[in-house]
Parts: sequence; C-alpha cells; structure tokens
Amino acid sequence: MKYFLFGVGLLAAPAFAQTGAPAEPQLVVARVEKMARVPQPLHIMDWKKTARDYYSVVFNPEAKGFGLPAVNLAPDRKHFGFDGYLQPERRRDPRGEAHACLIPVVGASMLGLDMANLYAMDWIAPTGAWFDRRTQLWANRPGSGTKVAHVIYEYWPLVIGTLLADQFPKHEFFTTALRQQADTLLQMGKALGFPRQLNLDQDYQFLGGKWAVLPRRIDSNVGNAAAFAWALYAAHTQTMNPEYLAAAKEAIAWWLVHPGRYEMSHAMGPLVLARLNAEHGCDFDMQRMLNIWFGDHAAFTPALAEGQVMPWGITAGTQLGGVTCDGLDGACWRRSDGFYAFAMGSYQAPGWLLPAVRYDQRIARAAARYALNAANSCRYFLGVDLDWEHQDHKNWRDTLPNGSGYLFSYEGVRSQPHASTPEHTPQPYGTGDALMQHYRQTKTPNAQYWTDKKTFSRNSDNIALYMGSSIGFLGAPFNATEVEGIIAWDLNITDHFAPPSYPTRLLHNPFSDAKTVTLNAGLAVADFYDTVTGKFIRRNVSGAQKISLAPDQAAVIVIVPANLKPTLVGRQLQLNGIAIDYRAIAAP
Repeated sequence: MKYFLFGVGLLAAPAFAQTGAPAEPQLVVARVEKMARVPQPLHIMDWKKTARDYYSVVFNPEAKGFGLPAVNLAPDRKHFGFDGYLQPERRRDPRGEAHACLIPVVGASMLGLDMANLYAMDWIAPTGAWFDRRTQLWANRPGSGTKVAHVIYEYWPLVIGTLLADQFPKHEFFTTALRQQADTLLQMGKALGFPRQLNLDQDYQFLGGKWAVLPRRIDSNVGNAAAFAWALYAAHTQTMNPEYLAAAKEAIAWWLVHPGRYEMSHAMGPLVLARLNAEHGCDFDMQRMLNIWFGDHAAFTPALAEGQVMPWGITAGTQLGGVTCDGLDGACWRRSDGFYAFAMGSYQAPGWLLPAVRYDQRIARAAARYALNAANSCRYFLGVDLDWEHQDHKNWRDTLPNGSGYLFSYEGVRSQPHASTPEHTPQPYGTGDALMQHYRQTKTPNAQYWTDKKTFSRNSDNIALYMGSSIGFLGAPFNATEVEGIIAWDLNITDHFAPPSYPTRLLHNPFSDAKTVTLNAGLAVADFYDTVTGKFIRRNVSGAQKISLAPDQAAVIVIVPANLKPTLVGRQLQLNGIAIDYRAIAAP
C-alpha cells in the first residue's frame, strides 16, 4: 500500500477531450452484469466512518452495554483476544481465533488508528503469539498450527500473517515470520508436486515432527491455491527469492485449471494474477479468474443437478422483499433454499479485488459495479434498514448508546429465515449460526423460534466478531462523493506489499445520465492520467475540481506530479520510474 502523497484536486470537467493511446475494452463478467446497475433502495453508508467507529468501540476495554466490552484482556494487559461471538457467557479467551483477533488489528491500522497505543495499549506485539514457531506458520490459535487443510482455519491465518507484515514493516518479527512461513509453504509445495505437478487438492499436516501429505478431509477444489500463491508472492516482494515467485505462478496456473472457491482463501486470486501479469510478464487469463472469483460456475463447471449443493459465489440479480441483495459473498446453498451470505467474505472481497484494477484497468467497470452493490448490501449485516421481523437482535442494537449497536455485524444474511412460518417469512434476514444451530439441533418447532425471539432479541448471540471485524477492508478504500452511488475507491490502501505508486482512484457512474462529482486532495499542482482511456485528461490542476462521468463510464485516475514526461518501458508507462499504467499500448 505504499504510495507518494501530495496535495491535489481531481480533474475538472470537461475531462476527456485529450488524445492519447488507444484503450483496451473492458472485460464483461456475466455474473456482474446480473447485478443491479443502481441497487434499490440506494443507501450507501459512510463505510470509512462506520469502520473507524466500530474499531473504536470493539477495542475499548471500558465499553458499556450488554455483552460489552468485546475485547478480552489478560490481567497484565500483555495479551488480548476476541471470542467468535459477542455472548455474555463466552469463554473470554485472551487468545482466540486468528480471524477474530488479528484481522481487527489489521483493519484498524488501515484506517489510521494507532495500534501501538490505542487505549494506552500496544495491540501489535501480542499478535506474534499466533505465529507457530514449531511449524513456522501463522496459526488459527496459538500453538495450533499442525496442518494446512481447512480454508478458514489453516489457510486463512497464513494470509492474515502477511497483512501484519505489510501494516507494521518496522516490526522485524513480522518480516522474519513472512520469510519463514514462505520457506515452509515452499517445502509444502514441493511435497505436493512443485514444480510442474502442484496438487493443492491435498492436505499437508505436521505429524511426528515432520510434514506429510494426507488425503483431503474436506471438499476438493476449494480455492486454497490463491492463498498459497499470495503468501509466497508477498514474501517474494520482500526477499526477491525466485523460488517463491515460481511457486506463486504455478499455484495460480494450477487454480485456473482446477477452479473452485470456498469461504475466504480465494479472495486474493485476481490481485495475485494481475500483479504476476503486470510485474512479471505473465499472461494468465483474467477473464477466467473473474468467473471463478465471482462464482459463475456455469462458465467453468458442468451444469449442477437440481437440488445439488451449489458452490459459493457473489449474489447477483437478487431482489428480496423489494430490496437489492447483490454483491454479498454467499455460502454454499441449494437451489431450493436460496443463499446464506457471510459478513467476513462480503467485507473482505472488495478490499482484495479493487487494487487489482491498478494493474489491469480492463476490470475497472466490473469491479466498480460489484463494489457499489457490496457497499449497498453490506448494511444488512449491521441490521441497518431491517426491522424487528428481519433480524435477530434489533432490541439489543437499540439499547446500546449513541447508535453503537448498529456497528456490529451479524454472522450472515440469509435469503430467508431458517425458521419460516406462515406468519413469519421475512426476506432478507440477519442472523448467524449460533442460534440457528441450536434450534436445528434441538429440533425446536419453527413457531417457537419466533416466540423465543421476543426474549433473545435483547441478547447478542448472533453478533459475530470473527466476521464483523473484517469491516475495515470495505471501509479503508471507501471515499464518498456528493453523488450517492458514485464512490471514489482508493486503489492503493489495500494493495498490500505494493510497489511505489501514486494515489489512484476508481470512479464509476452507474446512472443513465451524466453525473459530476467534486473531489479535493489539496493545493499542489498535478496532472491526471486515466488508465481506462490511456490519456492525460487534465494538466496543471489543483484544489477542488469537478469530474464529469458519462453513463456507465469508469475512470481510473492516477494523480501524478505535473509537467513530467512519461516513459514507456515494455507495457509499463512510468513517471520518475514509478508505473502509472501497467497495460499501456503507447505513450500518450
């Protein structure tokens, strides 16, 4: 996420009159085309403010309210943790699961909170407890790193550990752990057939003091190759180890032939592919990658039998109860049951896809249309715009001071409640596994759920910290404009381990008429280059500026120092040796 800041405004209309290099056409992603162009009703929250407010409450050891404080502190304040759910009877484990405990540290840091001194505590150093020195992998729980198998419990912590190294580069512990983990993954890759025979459909476990390949215990083709590739590529950016790079390339190549997605380990796939193409001259198929990433399984797998459990994917073309529910990352579902989308994947996914636009502007329109829908639909995880009938804990939310109850996320949003009755058929519905599994396991009649809800609505059993703490991945790149529905997405801030770059913003007008927005980044004189058109669209501008966007137009604006002549190096258009366009056809 490294970039050079200087005060500038963004371009003034008219902005698209200058000539330049020919532009490549935008990639059309079938699943994105099914999403609402303008979701209804349109209600885009200020996700940056919402995320900052959430972290300010969730890390507060003095927070008041039922189930609060959320954080569990050791008596010596040298260790901390979060349980998966915000339940008063929770374990209060000072070292819980990685996705509950480490992700909020990363998210809060991306939003500018001082994690070395927030509430007079250092939250950074204690995260090292999740690095297993025996296996040299980031583990889901301290001391638990004995296998690499299930995506959310073994592969996903590997990714989280890399993010700590990116956010806190001055902490040598994290950079050392990054390299040590990459060495272990390289060993794992060799055991699984690298080079040329990589097979990530197998488990890799630490047994008897050594690593061994074992038969897979969960669904095959789950998308682990993307997490494997990311962890190695991240380490390569810091070490330039050619073996890390070679293994990352092979993992992406393998995944494109053996596609799949499940939970979160696929999320960084497009970013790794885009960077391999842009920085290392590869020619991996971005179109196929996006089909896999969005879950357009018809594009790469045979038709699924009626009633078969469907793989995961991003919701598209979904209207429930008169509201758009597109852009959410959904769990496996049956065609007759609808979807069950989860907060973690829905918050995280935009933060991984958006920076890929920097390296491949052909996906600008698709990424922006999807991200708009995600920004619109994710409010349902917070219970926003859902009445009592459409969520589990509205009474609890309403009791917390200053509206803070609406900062916390349900584990998921379902297309219909698991306990429908003729009197209760709300769609969509904010809920989670904690209560749902209880009622299923006890085989309680559906009607009893709604009777009991009069009581448990005052509790917080389905408020999922391990899911909701990913909110910063949506909040960090979010920048509102004065036109609701046009977002100035920051493509730098979640571009972890990025090469030097200039500030870059993605804009898209989803409306059927032209729109103008105002953006202001300061007073220094600058030029503006749009990677979508391959043109310098403004020269020598400063202060508050206007940008006019035609209907359905996407622009990727790179804000650069004024009056510099770019140089074309291969397909990279560079200023001061810094790439401003990775797919340039000619110098403008």
